[in-house]
Amino acid sequence: MKRGMWKQLTGVAVVLALLVGAISCSPGSDSGPTVLVPKDQAGSIRVRLVFGAGSAYDPGDKEGLAHFTANALKRGTEQHSRAEIDNTLDQLAAKLTIDVGREVTIIEGLCLTESWSEFSNLFFSVVTEPSFDVNEMSTLVQDQLDDIEQIRRDDQRLAKAALQYYIYQDHPYGHPPEGMTQTVRTLSARDARSFYREHYTNGNYTLGLAGDISDTLAEHIHAVLDASLRDGAPTPPSLPEPQINKTQVYLIEKENRAQAQLRFGRPIDITRDDPDFMPLFVVNSYLGRHRESMGKLYQEIRAIRGLSYGAYSYAEHFEQDGWSNLARPGLPRRQQYFSAWVYPKSINANFVVHIVMKMLNDLRTEGITRQQLDAAREFEINHFPFEIETPRRLLGMRMDELAYDTPAFIDSFTTRAAAVTVDDANRAIERAIDPQAMVIVAVVSDGEQFAKTLLGDQVMFEYPSGVDPSGLKLRDQPYLNYTLPIEAGNIRVVKAEEMFQ
Repeated sequence: MKRGMWKQLTGVAVVLALLVGAISCSPGSDSGPTVLVPKDQAGSIRVRLVFGAGSAYDPGDKEGLAHFTANALKRGTEQHSRAEIDNTLDQLAAKLTIDVGREVTIIEGLCLTESWSEFSNLFFSVVTEPSFDVNEMSTLVQDQLDDIEQIRRDDQRLAKAALQYYIYQDHPYGHPPEGMTQTVRTLSARDARSFYREHYTNGNYTLGLAGDISDTLAEHIHAVLDASLRDGAPTPPSLPEPQINKTQVYLIEKENRAQAQLRFGRPIDITRDDPDFMPLFVVNSYLGRHRESMGKLYQEIRAIRGLSYGAYSYAEHFEQDGWSNLARPGLPRRQQYFSAWVYPKSINANFVVHIVMKMLNDLRTEGITRQQLDAAREFEINHFPFEIETPRRLLGMRMDELAYDTPAFIDSFTTRAAAVTVDDANRAIERAIDPQAMVIVAVVSDGEQFAKTLLGDQVMFEYPSGVDPSGLKLRDQPYLNYTLPIEAGNIRVVKAEEMFQ
């Protein structure tokens, strides 16, 4: 995403008013355009504020500050203590959530229509007058340190965070939003006040609304925020282009791992405003869409061989939306990365690495066939209605359209997916997939031993009961014979407890 396009998010406030009727656009107030889409569930109001204040904005010596500041908002305001905020939300049966991504912080509220007056007073207080109480901030530091420790303990979260850490070394995207242990310990109420003053401004938010809303509600919200927040907007941090020129392997050691977490990834210069995004998105359905069994990775690794519970790939950063198989909308990024996730039994991890890397190599060198592309296109066209099935998801995706400067992304999705050609798909593959220049992260019991297996000539594995090995010998041989593009000097072993220190 070009920097000028990113200013659409950080410099313009958009109102998404979910009303009865077809999707349309109409002139908005001075704060920005108004987008009309179908109505949310009756009897409720949803308000969503997106600030350009994600973890990429953290100062270099204060990694975790964006997360710290955002979570401090619910710890008390000039009018309400933390307990009063929690009690009021319970009494109103309302929700107030705060999420921090690499680029944005999202503050979202949901309440019954009849509770809007009382809820909005609380919501405005949280957003515009946080108290940053010193005692609460001390507790918040410990909570955030606990969050980092939870990443280390959860193998899946650890592998995912480590993949981004090593793809984006010395880069604003590198550290988890929760920060690094040493810098989080230094965070204070003064730091939070400073970050808040710089980033929570009236020129740095996007507004989304859904539900039982009147024509004047958006204007009222803008009026309150614009009058209460400081003027101005921060400049988005510059993002260097990550350079991955050779395949690099990072083995994260945790004792007694019966299962290995494998992550493969590389930075790409394709975001949603790029003509090659749709071809890559469709190709990814062929390769391994999240929790879908049609993907080639899933078929080869799970369905045929039973080597892993799942095997998936992603054309852009992926955060699962609850328990669904969908990506969470509303987390835009100026830079993206391609990735694949697999989690086999430890004894089969080396074989699975061979399978994934050869499949990626074959896709790059041989491309996708017309038949494979046709099936992937048909799936995406039929699946897309689920992406916008709920008003909450539609709200987030409409706001993503603004962030990526792709105003017709939703309305033209089917047409553009249907128009993807084999040449388009193979051009996108060449840009995004290169097994000769990837980052591989593996959470394993013994890093040194696993390094030896990756570099060795023998590939040991065992099939689960119910799988007939004799019927797979010929099919396995090309994977077993594949030479991994991994050099001993590009393998690093790291203790899990040393991560994110």
